[in-house]
Amino acid sequence: MATSNNAASGKKPARSGGARYARATWVAGILLMGIALYTIVGHFIAYTGDAFVQSDLVAVAPEVSGVVQSVDVQDNQRVTPGTLLATINPAPYQLAVDLKLKQLAGIEAAQGTSNRGRTAATEATLAQVRAELAIAQYSLARTRLTAPVSGYVNNLTVRPGAYASAAKPLIGIIDDSRWRIVANFKEDVAASVPAGTRVWVWLDADPWRLLPGRVQGVARGIARDQAPEALLPYVAPTTGWIRLRRRLPVTIVLDPGVRTSGLFMGADARVLFFR
Repeated sequence: MATSNNAASGKKPARSGGARYARATWVAGILLMGIALYTIVGHFIAYTGDAFVQSDLVAVAPEVSGVVQSVDVQDNQRVTPGTLLATINPAPYQLAVDLKLKQLAGIEAAQGTSNRGRTAATEATLAQVRAELAIAQYSLARTRLTAPVSGYVNNLTVRPGAYASAAKPLIGIIDDSRWRIVANFKEDVAASVPAGTRVWVWLDADPWRLLPGRVQGVARGIARDQAPEALLPYVAPTTGWIRLRRRLPVTIVLDPGVRTSGLFMGADARVLFFR
């Protein structure tokens, strides 16, 4: 009985080991087939989920300083060129214009309207006052902030009563005529894609639609270190085995006439094309 039990127990591990070996072989075979399939497909199809929607953020800054008298738009409102965005209190600038007008009138009245009553010094004074008047009128006109492009007001925080400083951005507008997709592809893919290549874009904000587009160009440089406000774009490297692989930005524009509601600056996208 003991001998038969030992023999039986000795056979079970052998059968179990063979089954494990067969399963390991199957798993290894499937993995190798998956890697081979991925490699082969990668030679014909390029895909990345590291893409996003981009446009231009136009920072509207006043040319003059003063207290904001009124805000004439709402957050997320669509505007066109010339739309009044906000008004800075014009009273101080109107006073400056009125003062220069009075100075100009006083000089002309004192010297008379005929050229014979004007000396060279008077002409120089008149020219200076006229120039100062033109500057005052220009500053008065710049108390009205208007939209320079068509687009959407974004993240509006300014309110009446706030103080606006010259050259400091006050209102941001997303330009709706500069939409594009920036797709970060691995170096070998980006380096081999020519401008004009047909691509297909999937927008996460407008899913289940493949939008046609074309490659506008490939960035010729990226930053190796992340730095704020750098002229070179920074693309975070991805891990491939041990070495961190770099990616290059590929700019894509959608075909003219393509309509979609999924264009939001910074929104995620996915891009594929046939190599």
